[in-house]
Amino acid sequence: LTGEALEILRAAVFARAEWRCENPWCRRAKGLEQHHLVKRSAGGPDTLANLVALCGPCHAATEDGRLTVRASVLQGVARFDWTDHRPRQTGW
Repeated sequence: LTGEALEILRAAVFARAEWRCENPWCRRAKGLEQHHLVKRSAGGPDTLANLVALCGPCHAATEDGRLTVRASVLQGVARFDWTDHRPRQTGW
């Protein structure tokens, strides 16, 4: 996808997330980015089902391995897990 189609998809991802980070421990409304559940380098598509909205810090945490996000196909929702398994409070 390119140009206008990507912008429409981006808006749909953020609207589905109610314009907030989808990490339930965060829910920040600023600095949203798209995160591929299956990375594009691994063949993941640019589709609504493969994208979640994350704020910059949560997106960085997925890239460095502190936060895992995976899809639950049966429930149609994303699951979040901090790899150190410490309890988290909402927000940073």
